[in-house]
Amino acid sequence: MSSPTLVRRPALAAAAQTRSIPTLMALRDGVLVFAQPGALPAAGLEEPIRAVCDLDMDEVRTKAAGRVATLVPPGVSSIAGGGT
Repeated sequence: MSSPTLVRRPALAAAAQTRSIPTLMALRDGVLVFAQPGALPAAGLEEPIRAVCDLDMDEVRTKAAGRVATLVPPGVSSIAGGGT
């Protein structure tokens, strides 16, 4: 995200937990799977790209669902709100 994005869209920056510019983020199948603040040299991009490509997304979704389930209070159907 660029600095203007952080200024103009603070909700997006907050949702992505962006605290530093630049921040490298990778999404796979709509899931944020990598985030690192600070600049990386070109040679340093290979490892995170390879790791993201090698992820077992079924395992990632299962783990993420478990974390979300522990964060959602009883009687709330999702993080976005809405009742049961």
